[in-house]
Amino acid sequence: MLSIGQQFYDDGIYSFYSDKTLSQHFSQSTINSQMSSQSFDPTSSPLASSSFTASPMIATGSQRRYLKQHSTPMNSQKCKPFSPTVTDSTKKELDFELSCSSATKHDSMAAKNRALFYRNESIIEGPTLSNAFAFSSVDDILSPPAGASDRECQYLTSMSVEIHASTRAKLNPDPNTDPIEVIFYSVSCDAPTGADADPLRPKYTTGLIAVEPDVETVESLSASTNTVRTRHRRALHSMSAAHPELTVDYVDDEIILLMKFAELVQRFDPDIIVGYKADTLSWGYVMKRANVLNVSIATALSRVTDDRFGRNVDGSANVKCELCGRVTLNLWQILRHEVTLTQYNYENVHFHVLHERVPAFSYETLTRLYANRADQYSRRRVIDYYLTRAVGSLRLLDRLDFVAKNGELARLFGIQFHEVYSRGSQFRVESIMLRMSRAAGLIPVSPSPRQVHSQRAPEFLPLILEPYSGYYRDPVVVLDFQSLYPSMMIAYNYCYSTCLGRVDQLIEQTEFSEFGCIGLEVRKQLLYKYRNDIHISPNGVVFLKDYVRKGILPKMLDEILETRIMVKNAMKMNNKKQNPSKGLHRKLDARQLGLKMIANFTYGYTSANFSGRMPCVDVADSIVAKGRETLERAINLVDSTPEWGGKVVYGDTDSLFIHFPGLSKEEAFRRGHEIAEAVTQTNPKPVRLKFEKVYLPCVLQTKKRYVGFSYESVDQSKPTFDAKGIETVRRDTCPAVAKMLEKSLRILFDTGDDVNGVKHYLYRQFQKVLDGRVNVLNDFVFAREYRGVENYSERSHVPSKEIAARRLAVDPYAEPKHKERVPYVVICGPPNEPIYKLIKEPLDVINDPSLRLNAQYYIERAIVPALNRVFELMGHDVNHWYREMPKRIHYNRYQYLLARDKKTAPARTIPQFFNTAQCIVCDANSKGGDFCPECRQRPHESIRSVCADIRTAELAYQHVLNACRQCSGSADGSQLCTSIECPNLYRYHQSRLDLMNAQYMSGVLHKKKGKGTTIETNF
Repeated sequence: MLSIGQQFYDDGIYSFYSDKTLSQHFSQSTINSQMSSQSFDPTSSPLASSSFTASPMIATGSQRRYLKQHSTPMNSQKCKPFSPTVTDSTKKELDFELSCSSATKHDSMAAKNRALFYRNESIIEGPTLSNAFAFSSVDDILSPPAGASDRECQYLTSMSVEIHASTRAKLNPDPNTDPIEVIFYSVSCDAPTGADADPLRPKYTTGLIAVEPDVETVESLSASTNTVRTRHRRALHSMSAAHPELTVDYVDDEIILLMKFAELVQRFDPDIIVGYKADTLSWGYVMKRANVLNVSIATALSRVTDDRFGRNVDGSANVKCELCGRVTLNLWQILRHEVTLTQYNYENVHFHVLHERVPAFSYETLTRLYANRADQYSRRRVIDYYLTRAVGSLRLLDRLDFVAKNGELARLFGIQFHEVYSRGSQFRVESIMLRMSRAAGLIPVSPSPRQVHSQRAPEFLPLILEPYSGYYRDPVVVLDFQSLYPSMMIAYNYCYSTCLGRVDQLIEQTEFSEFGCIGLEVRKQLLYKYRNDIHISPNGVVFLKDYVRKGILPKMLDEILETRIMVKNAMKMNNKKQNPSKGLHRKLDARQLGLKMIANFTYGYTSANFSGRMPCVDVADSIVAKGRETLERAINLVDSTPEWGGKVVYGDTDSLFIHFPGLSKEEAFRRGHEIAEAVTQTNPKPVRLKFEKVYLPCVLQTKKRYVGFSYESVDQSKPTFDAKGIETVRRDTCPAVAKMLEKSLRILFDTGDDVNGVKHYLYRQFQKVLDGRVNVLNDFVFAREYRGVENYSERSHVPSKEIAARRLAVDPYAEPKHKERVPYVVICGPPNEPIYKLIKEPLDVINDPSLRLNAQYYIERAIVPALNRVFELMGHDVNHWYREMPKRIHYNRYQYLLARDKKTAPARTIPQFFNTAQCIVCDANSKGGDFCPECRQRPHESIRSVCADIRTAELAYQHVLNACRQCSGSADGSQLCTSIECPNLYRYHQSRLDLMNAQYMSGVLHKKKGKGTTIETNF
């Protein structure tokens, strides 16, 4: 095995072991041979050989060339399962070493110490993952890969752009001062990919325009730009092996760069322009930089002769630029509504959607690498980094089928493409309602804001029962009214056009009455004529029946629901074909989803009292009151029918939870279907109570918070863990809470009320957190949305606000985006310190070994309360479990050992200020030395234990380093990636500290005393 370059933690000096790794020096055969000899010769031992000494030295040219040749390019790599840090073979070797010695306290402590080295798997034992890498977006909810043969083409051209600016120190790019050095672009044309496609045409056209004023011009292709073909271009082209079709253009200065970019946009003429953060780091940065340089570029980039920037359509504090004639997609904002994640930076989205891990570099690192013109490999990493993002943005759109899906919704709603994702639900409902009202010869009302605010207040609320909170071991059947509010509007003809006013006002014999935001005039003759053809809602509002006049809203909803049934039947027919069309399936699925959205949004259109276009409290209250009455009648029917043997334990708006004590799962299914059919018969069409699922067992916590094992069919053998509203599905807590809560519930459900099993599991997890054995920092990262500085009060101390304030104090362009999720962790600090002063960004904890996670806060303020909300219902106090458990506080071991080394960095924590009297083998009291008296009596076993620890640390570091090389393309052993979502990042930094610990332990074995080097002198 060849040597591995290792960058030291303190001074960044490269260190190379001569021709063997540290583990080979400590081979089992060598140690056993030394132990078997009667006389121990330290000079002949490899432990004392000169080749073992890890003296810092600058890497030679041959070593650097080897590392470059054998490193992997920085293109994104498919995620592959990798083995733990200690491989199976290594584990066998370690077990063999332990078997060579007697089973003593010495051996057990040595095994414990080896386990303290950081492992690859998370220390928090969570539930079994549904997929290999815990992807939030799995294949069954995503479209097939781009270019599928049966995909319907949209004939649209999309262009993604990323820019590289020369930044200052650690600051973010500032368009006022930081010039653009390179513009990276990728163009995708949604053209046929079957037999009609051009096989020579690449899927993505990628290229870059770079400012290189010092190159020699060879060929002039334009009067405004010089496109040169020199050895620099050929070298740059050959470096980007991941992008063989890369087009490279060089220009002399930044102004020519902008003009060349405008020419490219005009040549490709994209319909859709894309940027992951289009407003600040992509198209928006180009436009702002053009304004600084007084270059008129807006007209050249748009399709119309308008020199103005687009408006801010989302109303956020962050500027959002748009080009006239082109659809602008600010991708990170779109993905917030498409994928459910805790953080929406590019690397995390790329991993969960495209299932590839890509690195993240700071702007300071990118600037330094690109400025290193002597090292072409450094520039290659920058180029691959930006091209991966430019192409990846288009791949994300293709993977989510965003363009085709939104295009289908735009056709269905009758609105523009950008209005599908930029406008609200009222706009969609109104677009369909206006067409139907126009055909009926009706004109909708346009009330003023004053009229909207002056209307009557609502009187009814949806029926949400307080649940009988508890743990249910017997089946709980869930029944749900299908489209309850749309069904109420259709069944009882509730609409603006069928309302005659309120009963109390009609009794007063007045022709003019109050109706929502406006007045309503109803003649007495008309009221008398239809006195037997009216329906009075529970809140006292009179409506005409449908055979007299069919309302616009009921007619619209009736057609929508019938059309949706037809579309879903067409989907079933397509799936039954021998070769079903995936393209047709996606198209029909988008249609039925859009129809469902319109049906569910219609009630909200009538009840939008604050910012509604045409709210009417009389219509909205009637819908809610009738839905509430329908649910109450269903509850009374269940409770008044003893032969069913069920009891309603919870009701929520349109659903019923019925508990059947003593029944089997099969019998619960049968009775659930009976109840659903009986309730449906008591209501007019199309009101229908549908059987949803059976929970067995389950926990009803509070309103809208419940969890259990669900079965959707009687033949389902393996249940589904179904949770609503609790911490396992919420994003306002850290993943460790979700993992521990879900695992505890699964243990409880699987073992049949084995609370002791849950208690022992929690004891193990609590002790791990107290020990500080953290190898996946993401388990303890909170991520909360940032609302903008102006939306917080001056006295508020919200963590996301505190993080933003710290960033703004350093860099005005480092403020998080509006509604961006800001990650942070809670660290240890002085007693009684406010929590907002203890929050740190994850990278701060990674880069500073003196910072420790606040185990007490995580356990007592986050984990235990979430568990208590469930287990208190069964009479168990998790807080009491935690208080009574035996605890031991274990600080990071490397801090104790490095405290003895005078060459380490300045001390910051108490363990670093004081030398510890701790044995490096068994952690016992060494009484001032490196080894305790018991370990001194067993010198050979102690040597073997220390050597095993050293080898474990080296293997761990080597394994993590190899994984990082495959992703980031590092050739010299340095780790520049800052992707906090990657579990390897924290493992890398911890393995480096463990390796430094190993170096200290190896130094202990080489302490010189007198003239010679001996190990026995330490004992």
